[in-house]
Amino acid sequence: MVQTPKLRSLLEAGVHFGHSKSRRHPRAERFIFTTRDNTSIINLESTARGLDAALQFIEQLASSGKLVLFVATKRQAKMIVTETCKKAGIPYVAERWVGGMLTNFSMIKRSIDRMISLETEKETGLWQSLPKQEVSRLETELLRLHVQFDGVRSLTRVPDALFVVDVQNEQTALREAKSLNLPVVALVDTNADPTTIDYPIPANDDATKALELLIGLVAEAFESGRAKHTAQAEQASAAAAAAKNTPTVATQPSGNGKSGEAADAAKETA
Repeated sequence: MVQTPKLRSLLEAGVHFGHSKSRRHPRAERFIFTTRDNTSIINLESTARGLDAALQFIEQLASSGKLVLFVATKRQAKMIVTETCKKAGIPYVAERWVGGMLTNFSMIKRSIDRMISLETEKETGLWQSLPKQEVSRLETELLRLHVQFDGVRSLTRVPDALFVVDVQNEQTALREAKSLNLPVVALVDTNADPTTIDYPIPANDDATKALELLIGLVAEAFESGRAKHTAQAEQASAAAAAAKNTPTVATQPSGNGKSGEAADAAKETA
């Protein structure tokens, strides 16, 4: 299981720095320790508790074979999420959220399939015999699809949960998740309402070090759970194979001696 970092590690990463007092959301008050130079200071004990609950949830979800979609389209986070998720093999959205990503997934899946089909055509040389104008059109289409759907190319169904980096910035994604009753884990800064999130992690959602630490931990929790699921599946498969290959010993019915008695009776009759 992934361990929640000590408070000093959170402090050194700048997780405790919130937004200015004037931008503070009233419902975020319970997570705020104090105000310093007009900046809200997040209570890191609240962060640790929220992070611990979130990591446990993500790991348990992954251990049961379920999927989490990472969402971070803000400038400060998109590269961190892209690199982390590519390395871990986790689906992600780091560019503009496409409406219907969750609520109209069949349409999204067609776009993903189209992107993969165009990539295959290009790689196998099918475009070489086409007119230049047609190739240019296909290149433009492929680029657009790649920007929008490259991070979710592995998705074959709606994910089971979302991990969102900036609540204020991802309202469309949150609305779609809510309409499908999908649980949401999110970094919640002092300008956002934490009560709308199932697993809020009170934290600075702008500082690079804070984002690298927290996004990395959530990805690590998912990887840990996925590894458990893979190990369990392999054990079950091995047990099934062993059971299939184990020879069964046939046993002859005793007949309670009735057959022998019948034979003796027949001899006496004879």
